[in-house]
Amino acid sequence: MTKSSNDRQFRPVAVPDVELGGFWGKWQDAVCNSTAETLLDRCVEAGMLKAIDVSQPSPGVVIPIQPWGGTTQMFWDSDLGKSIETIAYSLYRRPNPKLEARADEIIDMYERMQDKDGYLNAWFQRVEPSRRWTNLRDHHELYCAGHLMEAAVAYYQATGKRKLLDIMCRYADYMIKVFGHGEGQIPGYCGHEEVELALVKLARVTGEKKYLDLSKFFIDERGTSRTSSRPRLLAMAAALPTSIRRPMNMARRTCRYANRRRSSAMLCAPCISIPAWPISPPNTRTTA
Repeated sequence: MTKSSNDRQFRPVAVPDVELGGFWGKWQDAVCNSTAETLLDRCVEAGMLKAIDVSQPSPGVVIPIQPWGGTTQMFWDSDLGKSIETIAYSLYRRPNPKLEARADEIIDMYERMQDKDGYLNAWFQRVEPSRRWTNLRDHHELYCAGHLMEAAVAYYQATGKRKLLDIMCRYADYMIKVFGHGEGQIPGYCGHEEVELALVKLARVTGEKKYLDLSKFFIDERGTSRTSSRPRLLAMAAALPTSIRRPMNMARRTCRYANRRRSSAMLCAPCISIPAWPISPPNTRTTA
């Protein structure tokens, strides 16, 4: 029996099933030979490991607060997530025990830092815990979570190690309790779509539909105007526990992420918090 086109399910080809050579193979070799390690080195140089190492005092504000109310230091978790994901993809192509061990150390740090309820974010755990979930658009908590989820999926598939995957499943389970339209839950969506696609990957690798449902919730929130309701935002603020409630001007500022008429320039705050570095393979030239 032939399935109709409506019955077909499309999935991306699994990374281990693809082997690249030639021009693109050189790029992948460059990642394995230098880029993956250089990326991690730059994260370390910026002080990101100190931010997640609970055995050390919090480094506090390293990158100054900007006029938009935040700092790109808020996104350090996403940079570490990207680094771990890069390492994972490099391990598909070429084993590197030393680099894998470095990634394992970072994952251990995240395990120690994670709150009992599952929450995980270096900035809002160790620098500004009172501002948790108060500006979904600009502060990018969900964006950071998404990159760590992608890293967890890639690292599990590349190494078979599921520690980071379990960490991010606990975080996603916590999000399911926090976000929604039920009493005491928070409506809204991130200013970046990262968490939505990451939850789809998490659902695929775990087989847990609840993560797909959470992704759908964020997508549906992005596609409606109900989150722009000031009364609902005020209700959200009132529902937050005292321990994580912002000052009295919180409701005014949180309206920023739900403003349907915001300028295109403010759709997403900068997501790169460390300088760029060269990644071109040897003896190749890139053109615009």
